[in-house]
Parts: sequence; C-alpha cells; structure tokens
Amino acid sequence: MWPLIDGEKSIFEIGKEVDAHFGEEAHPLYERLAQFFRILDSYGFVEWKNQ
Repeated sequence: MWPLIDGEKSIFEIGKEVDAHFGEEAHPLYERLAQFFRILDSYGFVEWKNQ
C-alpha cells in the first residue's frame, strides 16, 4: 500500500491497483482505504490536495 501513495494518484486509483492485486481479499475496499488514510492523516503522514 505505502509504495502506491505517490502524491499523484487519487484514492480511487490506488483502490483500483489494490483491487487488481488482492481482489476480494481487500473488500470492503474503499471503506478500508478511507480508514487507512484517516489513520495516516491523524499522524500527519499525508497531506491532502484538491484536484
């Protein structure tokens, strides 16, 4: 997961790559991604930008 966060990809794009790699094992995918990014944000590991 961490290598996919490059500052250019959206969460949706990251989700598509995770889904392609892990399939059903990653589901519920976007709920998990949202929680993961909330955790990263709470520690200041990510910055948000509007596209």
